[in-house]
Amino acid sequence: ALLIQYCNAKISECAKSDLRNRLARYLILMTGIQVTMGVANVVLLAPTWLQMLHLIGADLCWMLLILLIGHQSAFASRSGKDGTQEADAPEPSQRMASNH
Repeated sequence: ALLIQYCNAKISECAKSDLRNRLARYLILMTGIQVTMGVANVVLLAPTWLQMLHLIGADLCWMLLILLIGHQSAFASRSGKDGTQEADAPEPSQRMASNH
């Protein structure tokens, strides 16, 4: 849980976008729910229904983390080092046409 929160904080330093913020909020919420369900698993001696919910929650956390990292990677590849969008970079199809 701490590693997910650390990664989330590092990603939030790099880029600001509505989708990234929404994914980050969902990830924080799901991580909190997962920790709560983990404690409930121990306290209630892990009934089967709670184990299943905990496994589904873990899958959702992974999916959110992958989406968040993928969104950040796509944003970073389109942006300059300072996090701003490169407006003057030609599209790949324009670069190919100018080379011939």
